[in-house]
Amino acid sequence: MTNYSESLSKIINASNVILEELSFDKRPETLYAPLNYIFSKKGKQIRGVFVLLSHKMFGGKDVNDLKDIVLAIEALHNFTLIHDDVMDNAHLRRGRKTINKNWTSNQAILSGDLLLIQSYKYLLNSKFSTLAMCHEFSNIATQICEGQQLDLDFQFQKEIKIEDYFSMIELKTAALIQLSLSIPLYSSYLYPNSTNTDSTLNIYRDIMKKIGLTLGKLFQIQDDYLDLYGKESIVGKVVGGDIIEKKKTFLYVEACRLSTPQQKKYLISTYDSEDRNRINLIKELYQVLDIQNVAIKKINQLYKEVFNLISQLKIEDQKKENMIEFLEYILNRNS
Repeated sequence: MTNYSESLSKIINASNVILEELSFDKRPETLYAPLNYIFSKKGKQIRGVFVLLSHKMFGGKDVNDLKDIVLAIEALHNFTLIHDDVMDNAHLRRGRKTINKNWTSNQAILSGDLLLIQSYKYLLNSKFSTLAMCHEFSNIATQICEGQQLDLDFQFQKEIKIEDYFSMIELKTAALIQLSLSIPLYSSYLYPNSTNTDSTLNIYRDIMKKIGLTLGKLFQIQDDYLDLYGKESIVGKVVGGDIIEKKKTFLYVEACRLSTPQQKKYLISTYDSEDRNRINLIKELYQVLDIQNVAIKKINQLYKEVFNLISQLKIEDQKKENMIEFLEYILNRNS
């Protein structure tokens, strides 16, 4: 049981209550049952909390004002997970069979499509939704698709530049974190009694976007790290799954950069092989190259960048406390 402060607990509980509405009592059952299945096993659900934390940090009073926006973002996020699992032919998600394995890939695709449509219905249902907010939501949805395609393309490339890797995760992973933190600031109607002007909100929005992009990079590198060095019971996925799927992770990209020509040749050929022992073989090479510590150092660097950006927000420190507390928890729990 995590001991959050009372104020943060209220925000997290509010997000959880909102997300309980992600349930569908509709027909045909074969279309909606997969969605009820994925929402019955709760993930980290940090995006909804980020929306509410950002709202409160900039003077928002009622978290329920953001209810439909929280639902929209969580629906969009789970749409991406469902389709990613189909494309990756993944077997596990959150410690259970994926929709494509528990049902069929066709059902997973259709249920995911429905969830994308539903995300827009939630967004448009919000009385605080603005045209700028809808445009940004669509831009982010597009970026996620672009990032996923780059990720798929990387599987067929032997070597990836680190800047290309970061471009991919900025689109695929960081974009939705960025949206979660900045989306309340697209509607000045949420802060009618605030001293924030449109110009001030724009400045805050730009900083929150930078925080989101940095967090997204950190989360992805952390995921890449845990895929190989975490425990399946904790991570909820098969350990070494990225190697099995030939994904070009931060670990792989840095190993290519730091290896000798001979080591790189061995890395590429082993990574691309069907050797049943290739996870252990790759892990042994990573140990020689000290890749585990390279990843940890990068995570720590991004961690510092996040809190440096938060310090640039010209608001009272008291208003930042819940955001900082939540970030410290989620960034340290897997370290």
